[in-house]
Amino acid sequence: MTSTTWQINDRTLRRSDAAAAAWVVSWLVVGLAVAYEIWRFTALSDSTVESGQALARAGEGLSGLADVPVIGPRTGELGQQVSTTAGQIVTSGQEAGASIRGLSILIGLAVALIPAGSALALYLPYRRQRNRDTAAIVSALRRGGLSPRLVRYLAERAVARVPADILLTARDEADTGSGDEAQGLAKAELTRLGITMSPAS
Repeated sequence: MTSTTWQINDRTLRRSDAAAAAWVVSWLVVGLAVAYEIWRFTALSDSTVESGQALARAGEGLSGLADVPVIGPRTGELGQQVSTTAGQIVTSGQEAGASIRGLSILIGLAVALIPAGSALALYLPYRRQRNRDTAAIVSALRRGGLSPRLVRYLAERAVARVPADILLTARDEADTGSGDEAQGLAKAELTRLGITMSPAS
């Protein structure tokens, strides 16, 4: 004996899921790209650190001449000054590098997560609600079929949700006597939700 069963085959929702996933992934990629580009500026701070280290070696060399007669004392004092300045340059370069790295991570996360998070915050509640609605409607269909009460409920949903051309077509068919408006709207809403009736053995 062949009977029918109601199933969910919502291609529209799958396309929406794919679009939402693509949106999130694209913004994650953009965030990574932005973070990488900012991170590259650490090369400037690294160069500053290397310059400071080279200057420190020069200062050490000058300090090593402190014991040389006549020029030694002044040269040693100059070497100490150079070493002190070199240490400040190295410290500044290291701090700048740390700041750039932290800023790159912060900006990269902001660029990636604000658009992606906002989209998910809007889409996921809609997705969960639609799943609950669809499951409840399928359960009602399997229990009692397309009953008059369920037809009215689906028709009311359709008025607010189905495209205008489908809504107007259902009403035109009802006006001309070629179809029932409520039935037409109910079927349109089932189609929108991806709920189909298929044979089952």
